Amino acid sequence: MILFYCQVDAVFLDFAKAFDSVSHMRLLGKAAFYGIRNNLQLWLKDFLTERRQRVVVNGTCSSWSPVKSGVPQGTVLGPILFLIFINDLPDAIKSSIKLFADDTVIYRKIETSDDQLILQKDLQLLETWASRWQMKFAPKKCHTLRITLKKNPSEFTYNLYNTMIEGVKFHKHLGVYISCSLNWSKQCEEVKKKANRVLAVLQRNIHSASRKVKEHAYLALVRPITEYACTAWSPHTAKSIAAVESIQRRAARFVHNDYRRSTSVTTLLDELHWNSLQERKTMIDLSLFYKIQFKLVRLHFPDDMSLNTSRTRKHHNMTYKLLPARIDCFKYSFFPRNIVLWNSLPYNIVNTNSLNIFQNRLNKM
Repeated sequence: MILFYCQVDAVFLDFAKAFDSVSHMRLLGKAAFYGIRNNLQLWLKDFLTERRQRVVVNGTCSSWSPVKSGVPQGTVLGPILFLIFINDLPDAIKSSIKLFADDTVIYRKIETSDDQLILQKDLQLLETWASRWQMKFAPKKCHTLRITLKKNPSEFTYNLYNTMIEGVKFHKHLGVYISCSLNWSKQCEEVKKKANRVLAVLQRNIHSASRKVKEHAYLALVRPITEYACTAWSPHTAKSIAAVESIQRRAARFVHNDYRRSTSVTTLLDELHWNSLQERKTMIDLSLFYKIQFKLVRLHFPDDMSLNTSRTRKHHNMTYKLLPARIDCFKYSFFPRNIVLWNSLPYNIVNTNSLNIFQNRLNKM
């Protein structure tokens, strides 16, 4: 577990023209190193090479030009091939690093000023790695996020290619706004804005459609926005919960085509049989907890999380000890907030041999 009174410096990196800069020959060499050889390697070479491109403007075409580098974008293989190409990047540095296609973040727990010097040294090593593999980072698009609750954090200015990396209070990473204090109010605001924009499009374009069409449109296009990565950022303050729930309340009026102030939105929601978004988030949380418990995903419980051996008859045989939490950002993070819920579940729900059965029984509670 991260001690939230410590400090973690994270640098979010941006590759310049990431997917277009990958050298075909170097990529094929790395693929061979990872075991992609013989016919599969020949197929991969055929997939990458001998491509051409041209520009068409108002029906006028430029001449064809050969594509000498890059992985095809918009394909299933594109991100996978890019990950193969940068897979050895963590071996070049001492700090921790996370890779997801071209979204890369390097971070380090800062205990002394030496840790910040090590992180800066790692950035220089990444410059060397990028040069060796004909890649380049875009320092002006990179950001530093200092995650801590300290009143006086240790300051340091990181740089790439002798260019200062801008420090920020929050950063959007993989669609989630991470703040320097791990407060999720910004994420809730952005989710509300995005969901309301999509809902406004539906209101303009299918306002005369049937209730069933409107409901399906909301469930398919709007509600998923409110649940994306919610196991990480699920709101806990009344203000944030109300902000997110207001999306579904607005959607209920849209589906019923009833905008009268005298109409109870709660009644509209009951008629639609929609669970609150917060209840749905709880279901998503517990489903992920179940998957981790029974090793259905490649995630693990924290090292300091252990089974409660002094359980009573009220508890099932897989209850966990509560994790001590003095700070809200930890108390309402995934494991601490869900241990209480998991421990309170009946034996017949927890001890199931199927995720579908688990979810069905959970829905009937």
